[in-house]
Amino acid sequence: MTSVLTWLDDPPADRGLRFAGDGGGDPWTFYSYEQMAYLARQAALRLWSFGVRPGDTVLVLCPTSPEFVAHYFGALIMGAVPAAAAPPPRMGDLTEYRRGLDHVVRLIAAKAVVTTPGSVSVLAPVARDVGGLLIDASAPAATRRADFDAPAIEDLSIIQLSSGSTGPRHGVRISLPAVQSNVAALHRWLEMTSRDRFPTWLPLSHDMGLVGALLNPVAAGADVWLMPPEDFIRSPIRWLRLFSDLAPTITAMPAFGLAHILRRVPSRKLEGLDFSSWRGLIIGAERIDHDIARRFVNLLEPFGFPPRALSPAYGMAEATLAVTGTSLAEVHPALTVDARSLSLGNAVKQVPARAGRPLPPAATTVVGCGTPLPRTEVTIVDGEGTPVGEDVVGEIVIRGQALAAAVLREAGAEQPIGATFATGDAGFLHQGRLYVLGRLGDSVKQLGRWLFAEDIERVAWSESPSPQRTVALLGDLGGHSMAVIAVQGALAAEEAEAIGKAVCGYAGNLRVTVMSVPVGWLLRTPSGKPMRRAMWAKFIANGGGANVLWRTPHADEVRFDNHKEEI
Repeated sequence: MTSVLTWLDDPPADRGLRFAGDGGGDPWTFYSYEQMAYLARQAALRLWSFGVRPGDTVLVLCPTSPEFVAHYFGALIMGAVPAAAAPPPRMGDLTEYRRGLDHVVRLIAAKAVVTTPGSVSVLAPVARDVGGLLIDASAPAATRRADFDAPAIEDLSIIQLSSGSTGPRHGVRISLPAVQSNVAALHRWLEMTSRDRFPTWLPLSHDMGLVGALLNPVAAGADVWLMPPEDFIRSPIRWLRLFSDLAPTITAMPAFGLAHILRRVPSRKLEGLDFSSWRGLIIGAERIDHDIARRFVNLLEPFGFPPRALSPAYGMAEATLAVTGTSLAEVHPALTVDARSLSLGNAVKQVPARAGRPLPPAATTVVGCGTPLPRTEVTIVDGEGTPVGEDVVGEIVIRGQALAAAVLREAGAEQPIGATFATGDAGFLHQGRLYVLGRLGDSVKQLGRWLFAEDIERVAWSESPSPQRTVALLGDLGGHSMAVIAVQGALAAEEAEAIGKAVCGYAGNLRVTVMSVPVGWLLRTPSGKPMRRAMWAKFIANGGGANVLWRTPHADEVRFDNHKEEI
């Protein structure tokens, strides 16, 4: 089995990790695997000298940097349990960050927090409150050999933190053999070798960034370029230029990254670039919009991007990372279906394409997320947990060697996962491929039909002046199913009405509210997924400064606690 630690024993000096600079001088700083192995062993000595012992949980709060990589692997070397979370933000109010971090530290029972020098003072209160050790990643390591033996692989584990898109953040404990099983499956699916070149901007505190963009290529001995996520958000063209200047071969990103590139990178900025070396772009973390995927391919294909390189996938932290993936040898599949048939227990009704004729209003196109990875099984079940056949909508259930051992929802309390995991996601199988529809918790049943927030959101985007700042929330209020469309920034009354009427046209008798919200109201996870439950709670509590601009006439029948026209 592929080991994520083997590289430490005989690290090559000609391949390694490159970290983005600040834009001055050399844009990338190279650390060979040989150098990183030395730094990881030094980090293990540092942790030991500060009092960390095998089995202790170490929370790594470093930015994308050699310090992060060294201390994550250093914790594993000495038998500790590494967990990663986002470092303190560079600007803004730290109150909310500290509150969330305090929850995380208690949740995982961290015995030590590792951070960079500039964040030590910011994190001091959190570490002190829980009685943990706050370790400066630049502090001198012990000069003598620490008194610990190399741990057995089966005794090692990691903790991954959920993104928080489905409620309060929780953790999952994953054995290292499970991690290695998923990494081995990734290697087989992607045909990863040491010849691959893997650039990433993903946060290393997120499962896609940690497992998919760090542990995966490092275990293969591939060259890796690591850019901080804020650099990609600020300048996606810099990231794209890597594929022309350095000819990397494979990468991964959440689906919102495609939309960000489409918004910020016009085709004229791509003149002279060559994307023909790109053999794999893994897309996941949220439901994939077919139109955005199509437009992304159309943008890059004239500059050498092969359409088959776009590879939709499905996964989650509870499965280490990947569950299904699309073969890099085929263009990703998509099905146009009647949205009215996408109800739990219903057979999916396909809509045939007719040349020269528009699709009916109820038609929607869903993107396939590939087939199950090796040693992974996917089953679709009905409301009673009974498996259903192909082309029938139900809840996605997974089984496999890469499942996490337990879920951490309260400090010191672990809930074993068992042999299977019910994901809470709705979807169906067609010709062995998985099609994901959305979160069951972010959906409502209306007139016998299930409506998913992702579908309502895409309808709202079609009329919104700011699609990238428009989010749909679904829930029950006053005994009625309701959709809330939140648009950040200025929104004219006629624009709100157009959004509301479009949603009503799609959703039928659903109560709809359209409102403008201030900057900061919309909440997203590090991977860009909307935190719909947190926003819904904000809405029903007091609105948080939102301004209702349009409602369906019968929405006035609902009594909104603490709500006025200016919520």
